[in-house]
Amino acid sequence: MNFKNMIKTIFSVYRFLDKIAYSIDKIVETRALNACYMYLDNTAFNDVVNVSNDIMELTQRKITLINLKVLATSMIKNLDKNYARLIIMKYIENKPYAEIGKLLNISERTVTRWHSNAVVSSYFYLENQGYTLIKLLEMLKKERWILQTFYSFSQNKENQDTENANMIKHACKEYKKVLCK
Repeated sequence: MNFKNMIKTIFSVYRFLDKIAYSIDKIVETRALNACYMYLDNTAFNDVVNVSNDIMELTQRKITLINLKVLATSMIKNLDKNYARLIIMKYIENKPYAEIGKLLNISERTVTRWHSNAVVSSYFYLENQGYTLIKLLEMLKKERWILQTFYSFSQNKENQDTENANMIKHACKEYKKVLCK
């Protein structure tokens, strides 16, 4: 597994982080509001300790996602202006290389070269900030939806379009498990 694939993963999930953080807020709100309803079949689920633990875990996961977004934003800001535009178009706007080339008025080959250079530049930025692949994997260990994206990059699945389309669905299902224990 490769540190460069983690960088691609971070850029790929970047556009979903706000939506997932908002979903976490809604789940926390719902969990807290529903905690007051006590029935014989949900007494253990809605006791104060379980509700508090669930809310603290979700809050910690939201903090992780916010930290990841800050990290990704700082990586993009650290890039050369053209590389940053390419990364934004590729990962945040989900544009294919051919369209990026037309928009930037460069060849598709140049787009792939710039993309590779942007990933390498981001690698050095993260390394200088003290991040390692192990540290990032540890940080994201509870975010299975992000790790699935990383593993798909590691398995050389370069065409991420269909997997990216399902990424947010997997994340939402994972977070809703807290409500459905």
